[in-house]
Amino acid sequence: MNYGDGQFETPCFIIDKEHLDNNINSLFSAINTYWSNPIVGYSFKTNNLPWLLTYLRNQGFYAEVVSGLEYDLALRMGYPPEHIIYNGPIKSEESFRYAIKHGSLVNIDSKIELEYIKSLDKELQGPCHIGVRVNVDLEAYCPGQTILGDQGGRFGFSAETGELRACFDAVRSTNHFEVKCLHLHTNSKTRSLEVFSAIAEYACHIIKSYQLELDYIDIGGGFFGGPDAIFSFLDYFRTIKEVMETHNLGDIPIIVEPGASIIASPIEYVCRVTDVKEAVRGRFVVLDGTRMHIDPMKHKSAYKYSIISGSESVASKQVLCGATCMEDDRLMILQNETQLVTNDIVIFRQCGSYTMVLSPLFINYFPNVYLRDGEAHQLVRSKWGNDQFLQKILW
Repeated sequence: MNYGDGQFETPCFIIDKEHLDNNINSLFSAINTYWSNPIVGYSFKTNNLPWLLTYLRNQGFYAEVVSGLEYDLALRMGYPPEHIIYNGPIKSEESFRYAIKHGSLVNIDSKIELEYIKSLDKELQGPCHIGVRVNVDLEAYCPGQTILGDQGGRFGFSAETGELRACFDAVRSTNHFEVKCLHLHTNSKTRSLEVFSAIAEYACHIIKSYQLELDYIDIGGGFFGGPDAIFSFLDYFRTIKEVMETHNLGDIPIIVEPGASIIASPIEYVCRVTDVKEAVRGRFVVLDGTRMHIDPMKHKSAYKYSIISGSESVASKQVLCGATCMEDDRLMILQNETQLVTNDIVIFRQCGSYTMVLSPLFINYFPNVYLRDGEAHQLVRSKWGNDQFLQKILW
C-alpha cells in the first residue's frame, strides 16, 4: 500500500493480513506441538473489531468473553455457544443461565454465581461441567513481576483464605455440577517464562490438593507475540508442559486465551501532518490522529514508528501532538529525526491491542479501519460520524 496515494483517509488503522496469519500460525503450530486437543479462545476485550472476530472464528478460535454483552456479541458473530469461554467477575444471571444450558465453557468467579448454579441445579437433567477461577498470589512466587505488587489480585477464589475449598464444596453439594476446569489467568508486567511456570506449578498443586479430575487447565493469556517477541509461543507452551509433566499431569489439555499476542503487532495507525508550529518551548507537529485512538489510558511515551517524508532536513526535537484541543494529547517526542512538514505521514506500529476497544467518543469518533492483503486493501470498518453517534440517542 502506498500511504501517500490518497486511496485512504487518515487517520486510520491498517491490519496487515499476512502478519496476522503468521501470528495465528505460530500460535497453533506451537500449542499443537505439546497438546493434541487444546482450546484457543481469542480475548474479545483486546480488540472486538467485527471483521477480526469473524476471521478468527474461521481460523478455529473460540471466543473468550467477560460480560453478557460480549457473550451476546460472540453469538452474533457466529460463534456456537459450545465455542464460547465465559469468564469475568460480573455475569448477568440471564447470560449465565443461557451459557450453562447451551454448553458454553463457564468459569465461575464470584459467590453470586454459586447461587446461580444452585438454582439451575433444580432444572438440569444431566451432568454439567464448569470451571472455577483460582486466585493466584503470583507476587509470592514471582516478586516484582506482577502489575499491582503487594496489593494482590481480586479475581477468583483463594485457597489460602479457604474460599476455594468453600467453592468446591458448594459445587459438590449440587446434583449435576462438576468442576472440570481450573482457570488461572494472572496479569504480569514481565510476561516471563517464570510467570507461566509458576502458574502451571500452582495449578498442579491445586489439582493434587483437592483431588480434582479435570478436562482442562485454563492458563489464560498474557503472552508476548509477534516477530519481535522476547519469548515465542513455543517457549511458553514448552515451559507449561514441562511443569505439568513433572507432576504427571501432562496429559491434561490446556485452554489459552491470547489477545495482544495475536493482534497487537499486525495493526498500525496512520496519521498525516496537518501543521507544524515553532513555539517558545519547542517544535510541535500536529497530526490528524490523536493519542485517544492508540493510548486512551495515557501511559505510553514511545512507539515503534516510521515516517514518509520528502524532507531531507533533521530536527533535534519534535513533539508529535494529536488533533484534539487537549494539551496533553501528545503521542511522543522525536529526537534527531526527519524534520516533518505538512502532509508527511507518520505510522505508529503495533497498535492493535486495547486501542480501538478503549478509544473514547471524544471530539473525533472511530476512524476508518483497512485490511492490507498483499497489494490490495479493503475498508473493513467505516469511520463514525454524527449519523452513527446519534442513531440510538434521544434528545
